[in-house]
Amino acid sequence: MKKKRAVVIGGHSTPALALTAELQTRGWRVYFFGTKYTSLQIAKIPSYEFQTLRCQQNVHFVPIKAASWPRNFSWSQIKYGFLLTRGFLKSLLSLIKIRPRVVVGFGGYLAPPVVAAAWFLHIPIVIHEQTAVLGLANRFCLPLAAKVAVAFPSLEEELAAYKPKMIGNILRPEVMHPDIKQIRLPLRSLNKRKLLYVTGGKTGSVSLNDFVAANLQKLLKLYYLVHQTGELQFKKFQYIRQSLPPRQRSRYFPLATFNGNEVGWLLSRAKLIISRAGANIVSELAWWQTPSILVPLPNSAGDEQRKNAQWLTKLGPAQIVEQQQLPHLLVKDLRFVHNRARNGEALKQARRNLAKSRQQFADLVESTAA
Repeated sequence: MKKKRAVVIGGHSTPALALTAELQTRGWRVYFFGTKYTSLQIAKIPSYEFQTLRCQQNVHFVPIKAASWPRNFSWSQIKYGFLLTRGFLKSLLSLIKIRPRVVVGFGGYLAPPVVAAAWFLHIPIVIHEQTAVLGLANRFCLPLAAKVAVAFPSLEEELAAYKPKMIGNILRPEVMHPDIKQIRLPLRSLNKRKLLYVTGGKTGSVSLNDFVAANLQKLLKLYYLVHQTGELQFKKFQYIRQSLPPRQRSRYFPLATFNGNEVGWLLSRAKLIISRAGANIVSELAWWQTPSILVPLPNSAGDEQRKNAQWLTKLGPAQIVEQQQLPHLLVKDLRFVHNRARNGEALKQARRNLAKSRQQFADLVESTAA
């Protein structure tokens, strides 16, 4: 029997990978259109989505090259136009060959050329907006989509003309239910320790890394510190760790990246999280109800990270700290977050919605497929 075929567009890899896993369990063959390398120009590093999928069966990785739209007029717009055209043509040829029953996008700069090609070929399109603000890419894709799903209630009213379905964010199953066997041994040894987890996401955050470097001695007096540095600064913090006295070294764990099981395990065990405020980490924090300090990215599109963070602060133990305030954040001030009141019923409802979001979105995709 011929498997049903779906195209999932990466770029925003976390929800895309979660949907890919769900569709696989339902018997679909997934073609994942993504970036083979990260967008960091100073180093050629394999992307998280490529590393995750390259060894999986029933998933075919299709590398696509594109670029984000320059927000101010410049000569780079000519380069963008070239990359967009090339991405559209490659997507068109790939879709003709694959003949999928549905194409699913999550925004990000990879989505427009693939979605445009799918629309040109009359392939049904489903898009999901994972942030509290409609992104530029999804703003382009919206009129071409057969079905639209959103993660935050604030977008339901704004997009009422498109009849969006409130789904919530799509969490990876391994983050929700981590498998201890998939967690590296150094982390497992911290099971009963007082943990602080600092993360700037897969690519890291220079501002959060600088905060850790400036306050490392003080932090290690209070916590065992697990620190996601990102690939580019990993060696720097490895060196810093090696220069620590043995007792402090045993309390500090800088790592470049974590798999989904490790992320779920850390969120479930940590006493406190310091993080950016991307849609995925904010939703994962709501699932685990972990006390957190959120540092929104100042130049995020539409100020989306601050709005994501505001959603979480209404639910419970989260506090927003602006990036310019971060150098002045005192380690002793971290403790107040533990005592913030939780909006119990709202937090429980958010968790119930997150528990079923992956299945609900997969249902929407299947009902839309040609």
